[in-house]
Amino acid sequence: MLSATLAGPTTSRMVTTCATHPQFKGAKKMAHRRPKKRCPADRRHGPAQYPAPPAPPAEYTVISQ
Repeated sequence: MLSATLAGPTTSRMVTTCATHPQFKGAKKMAHRRPKKRCPADRRHGPAQYPAPPAPPAEYTVISQ
């Protein structure tokens, strides 16, 4: 009883666990909560298609593409 009064309230940061593999890290939580593509129009979208870059000027020589 004496140790409980000296220790005071505990928070979740103060409690030590013996977990070997802690789960739900920041990246895992963000991947779990990210917005999902539920609309069929959104599911069919692919990566953005950009036009090919213009040809380089005559003073430059293209070695490989």
